[in-house]
Amino acid sequence: MDIFNRDWIPDRDMGVEDSSDAVKVIQFGGGVVQLIPLRAGSPLKVYSLAFTRKPATIKAIEDFLNQHTGKRFLWEPPLENRQIIVIHSDKSIKKTGFEDVLSVKFTEVAI
Repeated sequence: MDIFNRDWIPDRDMGVEDSSDAVKVIQFGGGVVQLIPLRAGSPLKVYSLAFTRKPATIKAIEDFLNQHTGKRFLWEPPLENRQIIVIHSDKSIKKTGFEDVLSVKFTEVAI
C-alpha cells in the first residue's frame, strides 16, 4: 500500500471529526466501491486538511491524490505516532500565483 509523503505536512488548522457514517469501503475493479456500515468499535475520523505550498509541491500532492482516487493509502496524522488507512475526497485547489492552497478530506477506513 502506498504511503502519503511525510514531508507533506498539512497546515496547522487541521479539522478532525468523528465520521457520522462509520463504514468499511470495499474497492472493486472499474471504480466500483461497496460501503459496509460498521457498528462496533470507536468511530473513524475525518480529517479536513489544507496544504499551502509552492505550486510545484501542490502539483506533486495533487498527482499523488489523482493516482489514488477511490484507493486506500497510508497516512500519518500530525502529532500521532501511527499510520492509518485513508481515502480522500472533496479535493480543491486555490491558485494564488505565489503559494497555492490544496484542500482535501481524508477519511479513515476500517481494514
